[in-house]
Amino acid sequence: MKKNKTIEEVWSYGKERGEEYFTNIIGSARYMPTTGNRLVNFGYLAEGKESRIVEVDKNGKVVYELRLSDFPSSAWSYRAERFSLYSGNKE
Repeated sequence: MKKNKTIEEVWSYGKERGEEYFTNIIGSARYMPTTGNRLVNFGYLAEGKESRIVEVDKNGKVVYELRLSDFPSSAWSYRAERFSLYSGNKE
């Protein structure tokens, strides 16, 4: 029996930011259920010279953006997490 192998894209982000935000290695995207936002990590930008962490709402509006640079050799941003400064709250 042959199965249909299909996927459905339910959300995407980054293409509209252009080639500057393309990362061919390391990065992450996380859905944050409390806010409905997404936390996207572009881990290897500008030939490994910087990373960007961007929080966007469901419509793609930027809520927060962080630029990381001046990494020691091979020390890029692999994954991003959002934590509260106060205990007991993850988001």
